[in-house]
Amino acid sequence: EIANFNKLFRFFKKSKKLVIVTGAGISTDSNIPDYNSLGRPKTKVITDLEFKENEMNRKRYFLRSFNGYKMISDAEPNSNHCSLKILEDVLKDRFGGIITQNVDSLHTESGVRSRIIELHGNLKQ
Repeated sequence: EIANFNKLFRFFKKSKKLVIVTGAGISTDSNIPDYNSLGRPKTKVITDLEFKENEMNRKRYFLRSFNGYKMISDAEPNSNHCSLKILEDVLKDRFGGIITQNVDSLHTESGVRSRIIELHGNLKQ
């Protein structure tokens, strides 16, 4: 593991600008389940067109957001989020920001000040 850490450190050190891309796995330690874990029910991804043209799809989407809100609003940043904050502090201007699929705002709550692009929006706004 030390060898992998050293490779990663060398990569960070020689990078001119680093953008981090995250998904659901980064927030599982904050008790927010991801969509692909074993034992999780399979969820059907719907297209924009299916969302726009089908009222039941829209209701299902908003109901799922409503039901998940309490869990997400109670969640706190974990060591993964805090590590990215430390990385931002170390890299300074070379830290280009974070692109995430997550809707939990935990990158912002960890104190990251660089640009955060939340591809799917966030449930706390």
